[in-house]
Parts: sequence; C-alpha cells; structure tokens
Amino acid sequence: MKNLILIFTLVFINFSLIAQDVNSKKLKITAGWYWPDELKEVSNKVAFAKSLGFNAMIWCSGTQDKEFINACKKNSILPFKIMEPLSKKYGTRLQVLTHEEKTIDQKHTLHQYGGEPAKGKQDILSKKLLCPTDDKIIKNVNDEVKRIIKLGYKGICWDFIGYRNLKSCHCMTCTDKIKLLSKDKPINLAAFYESQLIELYNRLETEIKNIDKKIISACHIHPTYLPNPFYASKIKIDHCAVTCSWFFLPHWKKSKINNHIETTTSFSSGIPMIAYYQSGPMSSHTKSKKQIDFEFKILHKYKKKGLMICELGSIYGQDHLIKKIQKLLK
Repeated sequence: MKNLILIFTLVFINFSLIAQDVNSKKLKITAGWYWPDELKEVSNKVAFAKSLGFNAMIWCSGTQDKEFINACKKNSILPFKIMEPLSKKYGTRLQVLTHEEKTIDQKHTLHQYGGEPAKGKQDILSKKLLCPTDDKIIKNVNDEVKRIIKLGYKGICWDFIGYRNLKSCHCMTCTDKIKLLSKDKPINLAAFYESQLIELYNRLETEIKNIDKKIISACHIHPTYLPNPFYASKIKIDHCAVTCSWFFLPHWKKSKINNHIETTTSFSSGIPMIAYYQSGPMSSHTKSKKQIDFEFKILHKYKKKGLMICELGSIYGQDHLIKKIQKLLK
C-alpha cells in the first residue's frame, strides 16, 4: 500500500510541475490521428510524444479516454481533449455559403483544408460548421466540458472555430445583424465577422473557467481567417496556436514562416503551430530536409514561447525530423 501511495504522489507532483510550466507559456503540445502499426496501442502513442520532449498531448479520438489519461499520467504528460464547438452536434444553425461559393471545387489539387489558400486559389472547407452565433453552442459545449473534466483531462483544445469560406457566413442571423448595424452607415464587414469569432472564444473561456478554474485552455486557429490571420491576439485563452507552416503543398516559403512565427510569438498566449505529413495517407505532402531545417532554424529563436506540432503519427520513423524536434524541446 505504501508503494502505491508513493507512486500516486509522484504522479501528482509531476503533473503539478508540468502545469506550472504550461501556465508560464511553455506549452509543448502535439496531436496525431494517422497511427502506424507500431503506435496502435495508446501507451505507445503517448510514450512516443514523451520521447520527443512534449509536455502535453491532444487526444483526437472519441474513444479510449481512460487509457489515454492513464498513459499520460505514467509519462508525466498533460492530457488535452480536442473539441470542435462549431461541430453540428452542438447546435442547429449551419453556416451558409453564397451561390458562387457553392460552385467552388472544395477539393481541388492545391486545396488547403482550412489553411491559407495557395496563391491564386479560393478554398471552401468541405466540413459543415455551425454559425458562431448559434445560441445552442455554449450550453451544449458546457455539458461536454463537464464530462471531459470528470474523466480527468487537464486541458481542452478548441479547433475548427472559423468560417467555411475563411471570411464570412451568410445565414439569416448574420444577414439581419449586418442590415441592422449598417442602417445608418456602412460597417466594416471584416471586423464584424472577426468579432463574432472573438466573442465565441471569449465566452468559451469564461464558461470553462467557471466550470473548473484549473482547466488549461488551448486552441488552434483553424480554419484561418483571411482578413486577419492573427486575430488570435485579441482572444482570451491560455495558449493559442497559430499556423506558421502548413501541411500541404505548396509548402510555405522561409519569409512567410518567419513572419508568422515572429507575429504569433509577439502576443502573450501565442505559440507557433507547425504541421507535417511525413508518412501515411497524406505522405505526398512530405516536406524535404531543407524545408525542415529552415523551419527549425527559425523555431529555435522562439523556443521559449512554446510549440504545437502535428501530425504525430506521421513523424514516427522520420529520424531527421525526430532529432530536430528533440533538440528543440530538450
């Protein structure tokens, strides 16, 4: 019995130390969803994240929560749960596209799946999303948050809060609001749609901290908001990951990556998100060693600000990338 007590005490202390580190803006977090055979077991997934130097991991699966949380305790990693507040299950009012937007190819050759579109391209996210003003979102999300916290998760990571066309929604609620606000004078539409995203994030932050003030909040700004990709600086959240180098071809140039990392790390909650598909079903988008090298050269200048890297499963077996990550996170 004494041994058991000692083990649980050590786990508690480790979690406390990690939480202190995370709350001092040094979140080193990863997520994965394409798992090679060697990482089929939950314990292997978490152990791999630990071996790379991460102090937190996002669980994207809808099952095996207990196995994941236990593996995180064993490896002294903070368990985060992914949540998508604009998912259809949390409300009823879907975003509406214009007739022209509905005709755009949603999966063309250079489609970026919610990331910044390739030059000369216009992207529409095929995933259906709720309008951020849907009044059912907060209550339904709160119910899920309570369940997640009860399971033992230490953090929540918001994802897919944005617009399918990366800039606006044309549902009747948004249309009526614009008509009302522009009755006397024209309004700034970009600022209007941005404010709806900020308001939702801030309401979510208030609500989850009222449920449990110790819960750690994080997000990945996705899909991007084209009028202002860095609106994240205006939201209330513990850790906000902004894409600074995306998964898909054409891969970002050095100047763009540098600008995005520099801007993201300039606000207190900002952490760079770097994306890799080095193997698995999306391996046609593999980044070259040269691309990886200059990404990490830039990241080293801002390593004290924290980091998010995806996709963990496709990093497995990629020795060059693994060494780069371990050196950065040590």
